Amino acid sequence: CCGAGVDLVAIAGRASAKGIDCDSSLLKLTAANLRSHDRGAALKPANIGEHDLSTFDANTWLHIDPDRRPAGKKTLDAQLFSPPLAPVLQAAMRSRGAIVKLASSTRFNSETAELLAKRSTRLWLGSLGECKQQLLLFGAARASLDGSLIPDIRPEGQAIDASTGENRRYAVIAIPNDGAMDGDIKQLVFASFEAEMNRLQTSLCTSLGPYIFDLHNVLHAADLAQDWASQHDLQAISGRQGFYTADRNWHTPWVQCFKILEELAWDDRKVRKALRRWDAGIVEVKCRLVKLDANYYQRRYSAPNGRALVLLVTRFRERVRCIIAERTL
Repeated sequence: CCGAGVDLVAIAGRASAKGIDCDSSLLKLTAANLRSHDRGAALKPANIGEHDLSTFDANTWLHIDPDRRPAGKKTLDAQLFSPPLAPVLQAAMRSRGAIVKLASSTRFNSETAELLAKRSTRLWLGSLGECKQQLLLFGAARASLDGSLIPDIRPEGQAIDASTGENRRYAVIAIPNDGAMDGDIKQLVFASFEAEMNRLQTSLCTSLGPYIFDLHNVLHAADLAQDWASQHDLQAISGRQGFYTADRNWHTPWVQCFKILEELAWDDRKVRKALRRWDAGIVEVKCRLVKLDANYYQRRYSAPNGRALVLLVTRFRERVRCIIAERTL
């Protein structure tokens, strides 16, 4: 599961490490990557199974990225991963510390979900507007959310008690500094948000404020959008996975903010007429809780000259509505 060794190169710079993968051609790439970074690590061609995973104990750390395409087709069902997730989790809980990398929207059965809530901390990592990865943290890795794993994630140096089983989730955004080079973690700034899973009920707004917000996808992936919105006085327009509204602007990497110009029905003739009235030029189309081809409508409604506008299409008061807006600075 070490693949081409991207993570192994980083780990080998901190400790004695071994990379294991069933694909010998990938291990050749791993060896080349280790040499190019002047790092050393043992490499083993093997298919990780229950036997290999049983060797992990309190003296070892485990970092594993299970294969999500064991049959040649990508799956989000954790029960179908290779190696199977059950022995991976058992090995993770025996280890001194463990990080299991998964897709952001991986699906678990109820038994596994309950186990993860008690024995792991789940962290979703995003960059720019995307959610890149979900990490399951166990043992010392779980207790080290004090900045030693990810710089600045807990700036006050507070560590969680790994024995409490607190049901918390973390969303983290990696923000490149000006002039940052690809892959250089020293040139990144990290923002983090934490909350208990599903702590709040979603309350829908009755009227739109002057601003509308599209929350970062990492908050949605971690199911923390409602928690973040509640702490910043935002109200959901049509559900926790949709857009939010408020009376004030927020300048933060956690949201894209838009100033509302007009709200109308999602009707082609009415939309085109309204865009002419607002002297629309390039038109960006964003949608939540409504399925449509955003690229098609961006091409249809955009003009070479005029104001840069945004169409936000969503459900509001049980109808599909279109909100014409401008991005705020």
